[in-house]
Amino acid sequence: MPCPAHVYLVLINTVAGVRNIDQIYLDVGKNFHASKWMMFRDIALPGALPMVVTGIKLGMGVALLVIVASEQVAARSGIGYLIWTSWQVFQVEKMYVGLLVIAVVGFASAILVNYFERFVVPWKHG
Repeated sequence: MPCPAHVYLVLINTVAGVRNIDQIYLDVGKNFHASKWMMFRDIALPGALPMVVTGIKLGMGVALLVIVASEQVAARSGIGYLIWTSWQVFQVEKMYVGLLVIAVVGFASAILVNYFERFVVPWKHG
């Protein structure tokens, strides 16, 4: 189950994305007598998608930090546990390997989310 903080990041960005849609687009939809479904599908969703993806990016970063921090505090295995125990017993090499793994995982997840963004929001990069 996702942490509520991550859900709130996406939710707040979604609300901000919908609220930042230019009024002219909403007026055009009303003038053409668009149904609520058409207003959502053709105006609200495309207008809010860039902010939704931004919320997903923020959530991914926070999730990675929370996972590592929780492993450092309460786990008996994992990368965070490896980093913490290596730091405590002065095994600097193992600690830096763990940090490097976390950096690579974060970089790879950022690249994956960027590809997802280019697929879902092609007009932002075009």
